[in-house]
Amino acid sequence: AVPPFLATPPKEKLAAYEAHGKALEGPGQDFDEQIAFWKEYVAHKGSPPDRILKAYDDITRAFADLEASLADAPFLAGDRSSLVDIVWFPTVARLANCGVALPPNLAAWLHRTRTEVPAIAAEKANYRKSWVTTVYQAYQRAFRGGTLETQVAKLRAEIRG
Repeated sequence: AVPPFLATPPKEKLAAYEAHGKALEGPGQDFDEQIAFWKEYVAHKGSPPDRILKAYDDITRAFADLEASLADAPFLAGDRSSLVDIVWFPTVARLANCGVALPPNLAAWLHRTRTEVPAIAAEKANYRKSWVTTVYQAYQRAFRGGTLETQVAKLRAEIRG
């Protein structure tokens, strides 16, 4: 759902990335999965529908689990914020910024985490929505027909076709 011109690395950058990843020795990061993703992305001029749907379903399940965790507590590990909240915050915030609808407890948690968790609240003063998010949201509305949820529904209908 990201416009290919914003997300497709030039072939020479992909080749350099691949060469660098393969050159790592020792207990470094394994780039093979990322390299395979970008090769597939370039070949298909975007993510294949099955990959998009799997990612959407995976995050929907994860958000449902988070929502359940927040049914009886203000933070993911209980009454006080913890590392778990800090780890989940960037993913939830980024997806919310891209227009993913959050369940009510998770939406309240996101607001609470932004304002009450010291490590995150301190950064709030420096926070501004990135231009990439703004462009992405405009692209979604103008060219893709609305929210991520409407796009996923259309994609499922096309696949069932």
